Amino acid sequence: MNPSQQTPHPTNGAGGLGGTGVAALVGLVFLGVLHSASYVHAVSDDAFISLRYAANLAGGHGLVYNPGETPVEGISNPLFTWMAALLLRFGLPPLIAVRLIGILGLVAILLLLPKLVGLLDPRSTPLARVGATALYAASAYAAFAAMTGLETSLHAACILAATILSLVEVRAGRVRLGPLAWLAVACSRPEGVLLAAAAAATQWACLGCDRRVVLRWAGLFALPAVVLLAARFAYYGAIVPNTFHVKVAAGAAATASGWSYLVRYLHDGGAIVAVPAVVALALARPSKAGPRIAALPLAVIAAQLVYLLYVGRDVMPGARFLMPIHPLLCAGAALALIASTQRLAPAAGRIAFASIGVVACASLAVLQADALAAHPLRFWLVRDEPRAALIVRSDLRGTWLAGHQAAGEYLREHARPGDWLATTEAGVMPFHSKLPTLDLLGLNDREIARARGRAGATPMQRLEADAAQLFALGPRWIVLDGAYSGDPEVFRPRLILARIIAKDPAFARYRPVFRSVVYRGERAGMSSDRINVVFERAASRSGAVEEPAGRGQQDIRREGLLEDLRVLGRADVADGAVPRVAGHEDHLRSGSELQ
Repeated sequence: MNPSQQTPHPTNGAGGLGGTGVAALVGLVFLGVLHSASYVHAVSDDAFISLRYAANLAGGHGLVYNPGETPVEGISNPLFTWMAALLLRFGLPPLIAVRLIGILGLVAILLLLPKLVGLLDPRSTPLARVGATALYAASAYAAFAAMTGLETSLHAACILAATILSLVEVRAGRVRLGPLAWLAVACSRPEGVLLAAAAAATQWACLGCDRRVVLRWAGLFALPAVVLLAARFAYYGAIVPNTFHVKVAAGAAATASGWSYLVRYLHDGGAIVAVPAVVALALARPSKAGPRIAALPLAVIAAQLVYLLYVGRDVMPGARFLMPIHPLLCAGAALALIASTQRLAPAAGRIAFASIGVVACASLAVLQADALAAHPLRFWLVRDEPRAALIVRSDLRGTWLAGHQAAGEYLREHARPGDWLATTEAGVMPFHSKLPTLDLLGLNDREIARARGRAGATPMQRLEADAAQLFALGPRWIVLDGAYSGDPEVFRPRLILARIIAKDPAFARYRPVFRSVVYRGERAGMSSDRINVVFERAASRSGAVEEPAGRGQQDIRREGLLEDLRVLGRADVADGAVPRVAGHEDHLRSGSELQ
């Protein structure tokens, strides 16, 4: 007999789990948080983009990247940023604030998963219900997501909560506050609107196409959403975030990369939950007491996949575009496990369920941890200090972003009022420098973003437009990153955009004044080191800006030493080194002059 056709299982205690189930759930939540803490060093630079917006909002400057400039929406997580601003207003350190939101999202998911399994299979035992929690707690991707400082865990928690509330309403036969929960989903990520539409259509179908469902969704979701869109347009002059023009390519290439992204997720352990979940939800039959409610989480999963195939892959580790539906997949996998063991005798069924579950959890944890360690951005996992020390720390020392923080602090100490910074790393360095910043990748710059999205422009033309925007502004500070090689040493920029900038004649006015190590290649498992180099626009003795040196000159030869990163507790620049930068010739003030 299918679980959905059985009578409810007589349980007691919180959420129908009983004393044993509650104890198991509390233990799994603790293990899930502990698992997440093992990735305390894996922080995203993008988290500090959101924090810059949040800090400006908390400081009374509005939800902007550069105070005093025309507002540009360089974030795609307004709910997360609003929450971060509130925590900053209460005095929490920025890094602690975003990690707290991530952990709260993780804990909410772990606590809510048994409720979802219970709704989908009312007769499921406490052991079966906490099975979904165990799968999510074991997921290395879930643990990683909660610590990166991004909105992934919060977004997934909102989706799970909204799905549960909608299922409760379907079982009750009427819609109440479910649309408001989906409004929160839409505010946590732009694609939340698509997921909400899928949930609304499914709920409407499950409730017999009742027009009251449409009216309730119109009043609680559509109307507030329109008001928020109107407010966005009035404030930013656009109804989609500025990031849309930079990140969303669409077309056949994006679809192909989305498929590749999905296959990689399945290969790296996702198949353990995704395949049985989709099968179990697709084959679930309507119960005698109500409609086929399993169609709702299935529709939400399908909507997220449609979004992925439209926008294409994400470059960050941890399957960020699939983690929002990972809790639903864990619940579906638990249902599949219930179905596969329910015909056994009670004792044998419990043993089989637990045994298969332990193997699935262990496999999921190992495969996803290995995938993170092998990802092209595996340097996120580099750390210089024990995890226990990093957990209680409110800055980035000991993580791969320590070099970014050092560069930002150098800029804050040496910059003058009115100075501008230009960089491709728009998070940590601008946040710590507190300088008005030109984001060279365009996430927080409308002109660069629109140039990148211009129809008919080649990728190289788009990059050249970025460089033109940079030199039109003429910032005092430019930060590029790359590696040193050769004898004498030559700095080679990492990104193509940075190489275009370094070869531009106007760049001859800039000289390197500081460098900080992002990671050492051998230790990070990368082919070369990655170094941040701070360039300052040179001035004559009278204070006038020096003229460009011309295209024929090669390399920036440095006289003297670059200031090392002793602020981080290590000397990353060897005494006597005379590094150079591929591009143009100029001179560097000696390190002693920077004191």
